[in-house]
Amino acid sequence: MALVADGYETSALTAREKAVLRYVDTILTDPAGLTGAQRDELLALFSPAQLVELTAGVALFLGFSKIAVALGPPPDMPTMVVPTPGTPERR
Repeated sequence: MALVADGYETSALTAREKAVLRYVDTILTDPAGLTGAQRDELLALFSPAQLVELTAGVALFLGFSKIAVALGPPPDMPTMVVPTPGTPERR
């Protein structure tokens, strides 16, 4: 997960993984902002069917996360804190 944090472009992730992260960033921040170069890169790395599956998955995750935020947690839902491995616990 540390490789996916800000600065993933200079991480050890593969070119394919970085292309997916750039694509997801575009969908999340400016869905109409997909450039021709980005589209060409994705088509070079993925089949059209794979891009449809990736896009549908991201759209579903985004939609369901917005629904979860809008509905909020159940009133009696306990909060569970799971610290990131290797980091001190924060409260």
